[in-house]
Order: sequence, then C-alpha cells, then structure tokens
Amino acid sequence: MASVDLKDAYYSVPLVDEQRKYTKFMWNNELFQYTCLVMGLACSPRKFTKLMKPVFSDLRKAGCINVPYIDDVYLQGDSQYECWENIKTTVDKLQKLGFIINIEKSVFIPKQEMVFLGFILNSKEMTVRLPREKVHNIQALCRKMRFSDEVEILQVSQLLGLMVASFPGVEYGSLYYRRLENDKVDALKLSRGNYKAKMKIKDDTKMDLDWWIQNLPKSDKKINHGNPDFVLRTDASNEGWGAECRNITTGGRWNEQELILHINEQELTAVLFALKSLCRDMTNVHIQILSDNTTTVCYINAMGGSHSRTCNDIARTVWLWCLERNIWVSAAHIPGSENVIADKCSRVFNDQTEWMLDIKIFDTISKLWGPFQIDMFASRLNKQMPKYVSWKPDPEAQYVDAFSFCWKQIYFYAFPPFSVISRVVQKIQEEKAEGVMVVPIWPTQTWYTSLMELLVESPRVIQNSPKYLKLPHSDKKHPLKMTLMVCRVCGENSRTKEFREKCYRLLKNLGGDQPEANIQCILRSGRASVVKGVPVYFSHL
Repeated sequence: MASVDLKDAYYSVPLVDEQRKYTKFMWNNELFQYTCLVMGLACSPRKFTKLMKPVFSDLRKAGCINVPYIDDVYLQGDSQYECWENIKTTVDKLQKLGFIINIEKSVFIPKQEMVFLGFILNSKEMTVRLPREKVHNIQALCRKMRFSDEVEILQVSQLLGLMVASFPGVEYGSLYYRRLENDKVDALKLSRGNYKAKMKIKDDTKMDLDWWIQNLPKSDKKINHGNPDFVLRTDASNEGWGAECRNITTGGRWNEQELILHINEQELTAVLFALKSLCRDMTNVHIQILSDNTTTVCYINAMGGSHSRTCNDIARTVWLWCLERNIWVSAAHIPGSENVIADKCSRVFNDQTEWMLDIKIFDTISKLWGPFQIDMFASRLNKQMPKYVSWKPDPEAQYVDAFSFCWKQIYFYAFPPFSVISRVVQKIQEEKAEGVMVVPIWPTQTWYTSLMELLVESPRVIQNSPKYLKLPHSDKKHPLKMTLMVCRVCGENSRTKEFREKCYRLLKNLGGDQPEANIQCILRSGRASVVKGVPVYFSHL
C-alpha cells in the first residue's frame, strides 16, 4: 500500500474569469475574489472529484489500483514491485497535470500498514483501526462524562460525533452509542433545542461509555468477513414467526405481548428467535440472514437504528447474543415470493402439542413434590418454569428433544404428549431417573402397568374440569374427556420396592386383606390399582 497527498489541491484548479465574481468577499473594507476553486465552498468537493475522475480513469486503464478521496489517493499493488510502479505512474501523471505532491504527507515506500484518512490500514491482517491519539481523545471524553453528574448537551454531541467518525475502525461501535444519542435527543426536547443546557447520563448509558473506555484501545474492524457459512431464512406474520436453516425448520405463535408489536418489531424478533433456535450451538461463524422485511435488513446491518427505539433494542439484543458466540451476522433482502418455507412456518402451527395444565394446578403439584429442575415437555408459550425442553428448535429451551440426553441427574416435571408416554416410561426405567408425570388414568394402555411399577408416592387425581387443560393462546377446550393423575416416579428398584412395602404395611395396619391378582374390580372407580400384588390407592390433589 501507498498514498499520495496533493498540496493545495483546490488552488491548483483555476476559475474562468466570468465565474470569479461569484466568489467575492469583503475583508478590511477591501473586495476580494477567488481566482481558483474555493476552499470551504459547499460544491467544491463534488466539483473537484468530478474533475479528477478522468485522471484516475486513465490510471486504472493503465493497470493502477487507486482510490481517490478529494486530495488523498490510496494506491495498492499485489506485490512490492507493482506498488512501486503504481506510485511512479500516478505521481508522474499528477505532476504533468500541474498538481503539487505533498512529499511530507505522502507514503512513497510500499507498506503493509499505513495511515490513510485518519485510520490505520493493515493489509496483512486485513483490518482498520484508530490511531492512538484518536483513541485517547475519545477515551478522555468518555471518562469525563462517565464520572460527571451533569454535562452540556453540546459536549455530548461532540463525543457522539467522534464516536460516529470512528466507526470505520471500531467493529462494534454502532452497538454502544445509540443510548447516548437517545439521551441527547430527549435532553434537547426538554431544553427546546438549547445545546448549552445540562443533561444527566443514565446508568445504562454509562455502561456503554465503560465499553468505549475499556475496549477502544484493542478494537479494530475487519475489511471483509468472507462468505457466509450458513444462511438463515426468517419471516413473521400477525400470528407467529418462522425460520429455516440447513433444511431444519421451526416457528411458533406470538405471546400476548408480542402480538401487539409492530410488524417491523415482529420481524426483528423472528430473527432473534431463529438464531436462538437454529444457531444455538454455532460459534466462530458468519451467518447470513435472509428476510423479506427491509427494516429488518437495515437494522441488522447497521447494528440498530434511531427511528424506532424498540427495533433498536431488539437488533442490539441480536448482536449481543451473537457477540457471546463470536458470530458475525449480515442481512440481505429476499422477495416474499421466495421466502416460502419461513412464511409457512410463521402461519401453520401444531396446537396439539401446546396443551398445558392450569398454573394453579402446577403450583399445587410444586408445593407437594417440588421444586423441579426442568419442564421436560414444553415450549416457549406453555412452559411451567424457566428451564424446559422443547420438541423442536425453540429460542428459550434448555434442550431440544427430551429423548436426546440423559435424565439420571435431573428431577423433572413432565406432561408428555400422550403418544410418547410409553417412551417416557421406558426412559425412566433405563436411566433410573426420578420426576413427576402428569398422565391420563388410562388402564387400557400398555404403558399403564409399567408406570404403576415406577411409583414412589401415591398418585394424586386432578379433579375433572375443562378449565384445567388449556392452550396458551386460546380458550379452546381439550377435545378428550378424561381424568388426569399426577405420579411421582423413579427408575430405582429399591425406591419403588420401598414404596410398595409401605403401602402393604399401611393396608395390614388397617386390617385389610391382601388383594387378589385380578384388579378388574378395583379399577372401576379409577381411584386405585394393584402393583405386584400390593394395592396402591389414589387420592385427590
């Protein structure tokens, strides 16, 4: 890399006589007019840039790699020799055209690291970073505001200007300045636009200032993050969200708070949920997000925005989640007609997996046999506790697929889908697990006897009422009429044997006779059963 700086570039461009009268100014009662392009005139940068376009076009035709910015020119070559040739050709061309080269500010020796336009470019590591002087200036202002009770709005504006100007060399600077910007905007409204007024720095804003103080010296920005390793498609509808990545799909309904969000906020929330659901195990990767919502694309790529504070907060949450895993995200727009899979996932749902016990019933169970470590069969909407296991990728689940990990060291709560009760019973037996299950009293099912053999407490019967089973998003009643029971179970033979001996002693103390092996008559009421010749009586919850 190398650079060429033009000395008095504007003054090298003469003005035609008839245009000079438009540049007149009065000073010390004398009238002056410019004979060359005016420094400070609003149109001068554009005019000079257009004037220089043919010059650099000819140089590029000659094979020179260059990037001009007004009076500064960046030069590049694939090798040291190519860079030398680029420097020689460019300098000769500019001097022939009458420009004066600023020797002191130019870099004529090819380097892999140099300062250009106030930033340090490193072609070996492919990074851009701030010079030490700029770092110290920003840190000093941040410290001043961090530990001041009140500061002038004008000083805050100056700091914000320095922060924004540093973004080309600070990768995540955009994440940590908008709170300060919002504080400034609010303060200006209260002071009616008076920049000399004082304002207070909020506590969460001070945390952002701490980030600048601590991280700025070691911050840089990658020139290129490379091609994405994975593509994540997301979509949102008025009903829910959907996503697809690596041919794996997921989605779900909105909760009550999310239902009233603006569609742009829902689309950004869909991105957050999709990342948490489908990319939870990824680290050190580049993920490209495809969305049919342009606001989502803009807020992700810009690490937030100032138009909507809610959208900014969601985008910030997305980036902070990715930062913890060293994930880089980029976003691109995709037409809605091509986002079919994610769109379907945001509209089509399997409500049969969302039935849940009334929270009051669960609280009663928790007081009886809790606390539990995890809800083994749940979703984001019907979970009974913070930690839960989902049946498909879910943004907040501790695990996905309850049958994919060991239960032995977990004291669980489970209200499994009726179709997998047999598998649950088998897993408890195999892994010697312990927990509490909510199941129907269905002695006609093959799993019933095996479940009874796992009991370590007398089952509790839930009073038959339609309101005890419900959907989180609907008042719909469960289509089946049944009675549920709560069973504390364990796969340890010693524990189940101890429970049966306890039941037998209780029966003997009451003077009862040992029941026959046939349990037909005992089960008619649905309130008792016989396990290996020992009666087990049910009681109400």
